Amino acid sequence: MTDNEDTQSSSTEPTTFFSRRGVMKGAAGLVGAGALAGMGLWYGTQPSLAATQYEAAEGGDVTVTTNAGEVMDVSIAPVVSLDWSNFGGGVDSLNLTVGADVNQGTSTPLDVSITTDSGSFSSPGVESIQGDGPGNYQGSTTVTFPQTSIIGNTISSSTFPTSVGEGQSASATVSLSLDASGVTSMGGSNVSASTANLTFDVIIENPDGTVTATIDSSNATATGADTADETTTTVN
Repeated sequence: MTDNEDTQSSSTEPTTFFSRRGVMKGAAGLVGAGALAGMGLWYGTQPSLAATQYEAAEGGDVTVTTNAGEVMDVSIAPVVSLDWSNFGGGVDSLNLTVGADVNQGTSTPLDVSITTDSGSFSSPGVESIQGDGPGNYQGSTTVTFPQTSIIGNTISSSTFPTSVGEGQSASATVSLSLDASGVTSMGGSNVSASTANLTFDVIIENPDGTVTATIDSSNATATGADTADETTTTVN
């Protein structure tokens, strides 16, 4: 971090966290900002991390049509955008945990640690990571998770409405929570974002039973005579 970065204005991120500002203020007069960097510290505003976007796939609510009147499974593929600022030396790692709650039943379908490797983010637990690289002092990245079932722990198919009658519908609200944290490369501070929340409804529809009928073939026959006294001839 160069000296001209020491005067950077305070972060405008919506959530701010642990600060080393007190440590900087006491030590800067003795050793200077450049020496602080050599000690593995940074000088400036407090590091912050925020989840600015949290989507549970596209379209929000989910409707399932079932003649059995119940849900077998519900899955999510969340997209998360993370902003960070004042991360001395950039980002060392990111930890993302997604929790689900349905009718007081809970599960943790996604819990991943995104580390840095050769100057880029990497994690076997996500589908894609796009945006700024981890070496940035301030940046943003979008994480897309793979399709994952929320069934587990105390959430099961019976947590959702069951025995929905013909011509009827019922719904249950799924509440998702995202806990995100990041570790700064310089200083090693763990910075946590405020929990992000999102809800969507699972709507179960059992349509009325219907019957349709068609006549596929008449299989009709007709008879006629060549003369008045001739035996009738059947023609198909």
